[in-house]
Order: sequence, then structure tokens, then C-alpha cells
Amino acid sequence: MMFRDPAGFIQEKLSKKILSANTVRDAMMASFILTLQKREEGTGASIPDPASWRQEKAREMREVASAAFAGIGAPFEYPTLPQMEQVKAEIERKYRWDQLDAGLREEHERVCRMLFAKFEEPF
Repeated sequence: MMFRDPAGFIQEKLSKKILSANTVRDAMMASFILTLQKREEGTGASIPDPASWRQEKAREMREVASAAFAGIGAPFEYPTLPQMEQVKAEIERKYRWDQLDAGLREEHERVCRMLFAKFEEPF
């Protein structure tokens, strides 16, 4: 679902009151994938098979996120919100988010803020 329809996946998660750590993580990664796809399309790049492209990006994103979580000694499955925010920043560095169109960056930030606001800390 995440890579078949990342926008739908994100919207469905945002409709919930609270979200588990791994749901926030997956929806954040879906937002990264959707934003990267919009960036590609915005540069005129042809994506003949968007679902396959997103699936490949999802695999890549998972590896990048796993490395970022490991780099700060955080669990991939149940990170804390501060750990999630650190990993988000690391993924943004890796994908050169600073070079991204401001509109795309703002939309991604808005989605992540809403997701993080629904984060349920594990007990």
C-alpha cells in the first residue's frame, strides 16, 4: 500500500487520532517517497512504471532509515519521537533536501509535523 499509493497511505494514517512509532515511521517514509517522485516529475524525468519506481525507492529508503536508526543507536521498530526526528534529518541530508523546491519541502514538513503530533510514545 505504501508504495502503490503513498498519498492515500499518508491520508489514511493522518485520519487516525494516535499512531504507533512504526506507523509514523512508515508514513514519514511514504512522504519522502512521494516528495522524491514529485521532484523527479518536476524535472521532467519520465517514470514509466511509477509503482515499480516507488517500490524501489521504498526499499532504498528503508535501508537509509535503518542505517540512520543504527547510527544513533535507536531501534528501527519502536523509536522515540526525538529519534524519529533525528532520522528524518539524516534522510533529508542524504537526499539533499536543502536543494529541493521550497513548495515540496514545505508540504513534506507539514505532513511530518502532523504525523509527529499523533505519535504515541511507548510505555
